[in-house]
Amino acid sequence: QFKPINISLQTPVNGIISEKFSISDKHFGIDIVLKEETPIKCVADGIVIFSEQSIGAGHTVLVFHKNNISSIYKHNHSSSVEKGDFVKSGQIIALSGNTGENTTGPHLHLEIWDDKGPINPEDLITF
Repeated sequence: QFKPINISLQTPVNGIISEKFSISDKHFGIDIVLKEETPIKCVADGIVIFSEQSIGAGHTVLVFHKNNISSIYKHNHSSSVEKGDFVKSGQIIALSGNTGENTTGPHLHLEIWDDKGPINPEDLITF
């Protein structure tokens, strides 16, 4: 059962969703096809918890928001924020890319989590 999260989220980028959210496939976010180095915006005010390279997800940014909401942005070319930075809704935090072993071309993999687990971004954001 879906519950409101009491936080307004804005779209990080405009693009075509190539892969939908699926708990059964362990795809805990959505993939948005983009040109390389498209600016990625933060979905809400928050603090950067993680901004670095990982093997599977490439350059990843994780932002913690109010109400135990987190947003995760994967496969970026680069980021313009670092751990500990406060960010505003709509602020550019990264440029899209094709980094990490688990990528199939330039795109943004976006995840939204609360304290109970992953939430379908399409339930919260209009793309």
